[in-house]
Amino acid sequence: MVIDLLYKYNSRKKVTQMKALLGLDLGTSAAKCLVMDLQGKVLGVASTAYPTYTPQPGWVEQKPIDWWHACVNSVRACLREIPSTVSIEGIALSGHMSALCMVDSEGNALLPSITLSDTRSETQTSWLGANYRDKLVGVSGNVPIDALLLPKLLWVKETLPEVLATTHRLLFPKDYLLYRLTGRFVTEPTDAGNSMVYDVQRGKWDDDLIRQFGLPTSVFPDVVDTTEQVGDLLPEAASVLGLQPGVPVVAGGADMACSALGTGAVSPGVVSITIGTAAQVLTTVPAIHRDGIGKITFHRHALPQSFYALGSIFTGGLAMNWLSSVLFDRSSGSYQVNDIVKLGELASTVAAKDSALMFLPFLVGRGSPKFSADARACFIGLSAHTRQGALARAVMEGVSFNILECLDVFAQMGNPITRVHMGGGGSKLAVWRSILADVLGIEIHLMETRDASAIGAAIIAGVGIGAYPDVATAANTLVHTGEVVVPSLSQTAIYNKKYQTYRKLIESISPLFSEIANS
Repeated sequence: MVIDLLYKYNSRKKVTQMKALLGLDLGTSAAKCLVMDLQGKVLGVASTAYPTYTPQPGWVEQKPIDWWHACVNSVRACLREIPSTVSIEGIALSGHMSALCMVDSEGNALLPSITLSDTRSETQTSWLGANYRDKLVGVSGNVPIDALLLPKLLWVKETLPEVLATTHRLLFPKDYLLYRLTGRFVTEPTDAGNSMVYDVQRGKWDDDLIRQFGLPTSVFPDVVDTTEQVGDLLPEAASVLGLQPGVPVVAGGADMACSALGTGAVSPGVVSITIGTAAQVLTTVPAIHRDGIGKITFHRHALPQSFYALGSIFTGGLAMNWLSSVLFDRSSGSYQVNDIVKLGELASTVAAKDSALMFLPFLVGRGSPKFSADARACFIGLSAHTRQGALARAVMEGVSFNILECLDVFAQMGNPITRVHMGGGGSKLAVWRSILADVLGIEIHLMETRDASAIGAAIIAGVGIGAYPDVATAANTLVHTGEVVVPSLSQTAIYNKKYQTYRKLIESISPLFSEIANS
């Protein structure tokens, strides 16, 4: 008996700690914490929403302090899910792109963050397009659009010069959190490249261009490598988060750069499609290609000396959310998940060949491949016999056609598609998965884990602390796909014809969008 008790006691004493990585993803509406072990197994996930403010039409703002509070809550909730034997060996961050955050020398935000979808800087964007288009394409690979940082910064310069005058540093969302964790004001190339004044080929701020815009070079933070250890977790931050102080904190990346890792889009020809509120279509490319400029955007990849091409579809799952809120009379545009599931079931009863209804998915303007803030959504082909299922199917088809437009651009750039990975909330609807596979005419591999950006951040943390040799090897080893959706040749033939009709409709209706907007 004594021997047995001693054996049990010593066994408890010898419990070893499990090494793990923490990825912290600051999304467009919520902060997510994910912990995974070094073999890629997810041990815990927690998410906390935070508010977005729209004080005027076209203004979309967030408060950086809300980001921090949401992150704190998410980390603490995630840590409660995992065993006490788990040891966090490294932390890295992912954050939504192109939002402007201006802080003083103590890291306090001087105004609400102006987010990617904010369009208040239309005047500055138009001016940049008329006077600096070619120069900015040469520096950043992109034409001026409201979504990128420079127009927003010029709006602040012209409208709130006192804020610019007192700014110590401008930061991207994940970099604000990085300061809270380490006390350092830095960014890295995957976010810096979205500023339009970071030379993506030379890997440095273009100080001459910055001065031409009358901006102080001092507000632009130092740029470190994506996988560089920025510092150790500060004691005060560790105490609030429920972590041990001194954990290495790695720079991380912009959310879509992290998503590229988390969806396994690290080899040419592999495309990741994520359908959330918006939809993103992403593929790795060796260089910026002239045939894609202005149609999609180019960004620095987390892979060294690489880029990813990004097709941005502003109306993705938002279209189904909107339709359900209208059809089921939800207040203030809200929706319920069960409503979406019901619409999916109704859509599955409608055959593609039996529905002539078309939907142009531009509820909040048009993104790739022809950006237009004035574009709006349309149903075309409605009749007295149209029912809910036909509406839902048309919505999913319209978004899928917009995705195919992006893949067409990739092909024009000499990047034929060899494999498609799919994630995001839209991938949960079986009917939408089937429609997309039939529209694209290619097999779709569903991601086993849908937390792509958080997974990507954890991979970057692992590379930063030396657990993996590089991000490509880690992504190829740790990221897995599951179910495969096989397209139907007969359905693809039907959708090829409908796609041509979709493109003709856009071409004929687009000139009216500006006229309607200005009426």
